[in-house]
Amino acid sequence: MKIGLAQMKCELGNVKANLNKIKEFISRAREEKINLLVFPELSLTGYSVKGLVPEVAIRIDNPIVEDLKRESKDISLVVGLVEESRDYNFYNSALYLEEGEIKHLHRKIYLPTYGISEEKKYFVSGERMRAFETSYGRMAILICADSWHPVLPYISVLDGASIFIHSAASFEEGLGEEISNRIAWERLNKFYAQTFSCYVIFVNRVGTEGENRFWGGSTIIAPGGKEIVKADYYKEQLTKAEIDLKEVRHYRNILPEFKEEKIDLAIRELKRLEVKKKESPLF
Repeated sequence: MKIGLAQMKCELGNVKANLNKIKEFISRAREEKINLLVFPELSLTGYSVKGLVPEVAIRIDNPIVEDLKRESKDISLVVGLVEESRDYNFYNSALYLEEGEIKHLHRKIYLPTYGISEEKKYFVSGERMRAFETSYGRMAILICADSWHPVLPYISVLDGASIFIHSAASFEEGLGEEISNRIAWERLNKFYAQTFSCYVIFVNRVGTEGENRFWGGSTIIAPGGKEIVKADYYKEQLTKAEIDLKEVRHYRNILPEFKEEKIDLAIRELKRLEVKKKESPLF
């Protein structure tokens, strides 16, 4: 299976321009015989949409989505967008499109509103975490900050995911001078690949929005934690690599932690902590 990492610059608020660039990446990916092409978080709109959210939001029956569905007839796609629901809520979402259909919709669950991020002011949190079937195996999508909450990858692998798709819009300065987003992400991706014996496909954008500079560094990590391929920092490019799902089988056989996983224990203890939190005094 050949994976493509579409490390693109996005034009803030310009859906038409971003859609055209997405199509250009798709055309190049077809020439490279790529099977799955993954785009960054909010690739249709740019990241810092803020007050532009109602203007750039689209529903999943929008002609733009229909256009992407047609593009996906011979290549699988993951595309980020501002989604408007039927009840007029706005979500930071990602679509998995394949064979001319939407196979999965993930709505970002954890919306950072710290540092210089303000997502909760403009988006509603998603409420579901599901792995899903594709032509290439069972996958799960995590959008940027979702990946920093280990319960979501944990749920995903228990739900059968062999491939994690991490779609991000990460800028170096996001957490101040004490924490490097780039270094932290590189450690995290390898940790998940090794701990859960899965492939991690991390796609980050490049370019700038105001003072925010997105660092790129898109990568594929194999089960066991080995880096297969990595895009350059700060450079728009299409990067590709082959993966083999037999590697997942191999590593889960020699590192069989999840054969021993006690789901009932996790559920029981989480319920206990939920009750404890509700009963805790306010002061």
